[in-house]
Amino acid sequence: MEILLAKEAGFCFGVKRALDLCIKTHDEGTQFVTYGELIHNKQVVNNLLEMGISSVEHLADANSQAVLVRSHGVPKSLYGEAKAQHLTLIDGTCPYVQKIQKLAEKYSALGYDIIIVGDKNHPEVIGISGWASGIVHVLDNAEEALELPNIAKGCIVAQTTITDAKWQEVLNVLKTRVTELTVHNTRCEATRVRQESADQLSKEVDLMLVIGGKHSSNSKKLYEVCKKNCKKTYHIETLIEIEMINFSNCDKIGITAGASTPDGIINEIINALKNMH
Repeated sequence: MEILLAKEAGFCFGVKRALDLCIKTHDEGTQFVTYGELIHNKQVVNNLLEMGISSVEHLADANSQAVLVRSHGVPKSLYGEAKAQHLTLIDGTCPYVQKIQKLAEKYSALGYDIIIVGDKNHPEVIGISGWASGIVHVLDNAEEALELPNIAKGCIVAQTTITDAKWQEVLNVLKTRVTELTVHNTRCEATRVRQESADQLSKEVDLMLVIGGKHSSNSKKLYEVCKKNCKKTYHIETLIEIEMINFSNCDKIGITAGASTPDGIINEIINALKNMH
């Protein structure tokens, strides 16, 4: 059995930055909670809980502790709420996400409808929407774009983790729906490279493993990309799940991992596969 790891896999810059900030703040002795789970990885979240770092969904539950904003970012209003409640915010928002937030703020102030290509329930998208002062449309596919009324002025941005295919299909529809369309392709470069790397590898193997949290948006996208090329593609989160996979007649195993997957988990699974045969 040959095991091949995608050239780009695992932690992205934004997630690593937020996690490093979290550990540094803890080591400095600051009492704090994270606003929402820091990353979409149960193992990492459990490790943080063991260190005494818990998460809250509402600022009111912070109990006067500092609050660390995760890489996904938050609506602009949260900064005002924290100030009103005399809470210190430690900002771990990914710089790439901050760029999108600023675009939403700037163009909505200029009278543009803000159009976000992405998942309306994802914390990153909720955060970006909260930086716009005017109308916001969140579109997950071309069908939803076709339902939009004609718009005079629109600014289109992307959730950082969406696929190029989704971006293109929605953009093509909007070109017929928006009279004055300002386009900002804000897909994360690391996400693009990771998806391209997984796409290429999944064409060359008999079975593909995508390692990542089951609620991780970018891991789900990696699964979608790989599944198109390799029917035997599995989205797993932990080592124990490989026991339920049939590896017979699979000479080449490909592995990729989402942006919230630590190297330790990737290496653990690779070593277990090596010991299988």
